[in-house]
Amino acid sequence: MSDTTLSFDDAGSSGTRRVVEFELKRPRREDIHLPKADVEPVRQALEQVALTSIGLAILTARSVVRTLEEARAAGQEAAEHPGPVTRTVMGLLGHKSTETQPLGRRTVPMVPITDYDSLESDQIIARLTGLSAKQLDAVRAYELEHERRTAILKAIDGLSATAT
Repeated sequence: MSDTTLSFDDAGSSGTRRVVEFELKRPRREDIHLPKADVEPVRQALEQVALTSIGLAILTARSVVRTLEEARAAGQEAAEHPGPVTRTVMGLLGHKSTETQPLGRRTVPMVPITDYDSLESDQIIARLTGLSAKQLDAVRAYELEHERRTAILKAIDGLSATAT
């Protein structure tokens, strides 16, 4: 650093001013020493976030595909046994229905066991004894249309032979 005194010819000011010179050097990369930081926990956390996001996308896609497949199967089942709404929609699409059901009243067999859908197989089997042949047929038809539990169907077959 150097120190130089200069005089100025300034009419309004009498005196000297001092000029200071200095040199500013940019540090080299090797001269810069930053504290060491462990970034591994941050890297691991970011990896977990990325993997979770990927997994979420995969599960969502699988769920959508599964839902679409189930919806298609339900639609095909509805087309095989159409109700009034399905018949109307299929008719609008130009589909000729092979099933001609009148839109009037239908007979729906009633299951003679209270809360049938909420019972376990062994509870239903225990309640089958004492039912008439007609009632056993109604339970069989309902079970075939819904759950198709083999234990119940076998129990009905065994009781049907002795029922009146």
